[in-house]
Amino acid sequence: MTCLRIVASKSHQGHFNELGTGLFGFATGSPIATLNGYASIAMPADEETSIDRLAGQKPLSFPWSLTLRLPEPTPSFVQLASSMGLNNQILMPFMLKELGPDDIRSGANLIDTVSSTEDPAVHRRLLAQGFAAPEEIFTAFCTDHLFKDPSVTAYVGRVGGEDVATGLSIIADGCVGIFNVATPPEHRRRGYGRAVVSRLLCDALTKGASVAALHSSLDAVPFYESMEFRRAESWSVFL
Repeated sequence: MTCLRIVASKSHQGHFNELGTGLFGFATGSPIATLNGYASIAMPADEETSIDRLAGQKPLSFPWSLTLRLPEPTPSFVQLASSMGLNNQILMPFMLKELGPDDIRSGANLIDTVSSTEDPAVHRRLLAQGFAAPEEIFTAFCTDHLFKDPSVTAYVGRVGGEDVATGLSIIADGCVGIFNVATPPEHRRRGYGRAVVSRLLCDALTKGASVAALHSSLDAVPFYESMEFRRAESWSVFL
């Protein structure tokens, strides 16, 4: 949530509000639904309080979601989501990795850090190629304003002068959040995405982070498990 607060604060249409203990409302203006909406992440989960507080919230004017830090919501929570027009439920794995000496490996010959004012366009282009989606979808994560934040670093892997992979990190509260790891189809299965993540983890460790965290797609879970991430929880997301 701290990472999401940073992204929202750098967005022209962004906001981030705490609605109660472990309950948040947020928006980035992105057309990616999971970057807008409401999240209940208190543990132990208090679905009854979440339902009471969320019932009065208005739907957003762009794609949004409702997230619960449980794999199996109660029928009452499912009914709340449905009443808000969110009828598609998915599981979103939450993965963690404790950082240590083995993560001091940079892949320096492959990965360059993205930092100049032109770099957001490079990151956005690689995301669009990697996820087979229009570039404008990723604007909220690819702005000069966001990239200038000292907690944010974007990476581009280059081979022979060609951009082959990308990723983004946000370091907050001793944790590095990992986002936007993507490799265009023609460059996959060559270790480029792994090299980006390795460099990201190495840099985060040297900057004081002790844990890495990310939300993975179900398909990407084996990739992150091969890098010693563990599937700590599964969250329910209503779209």
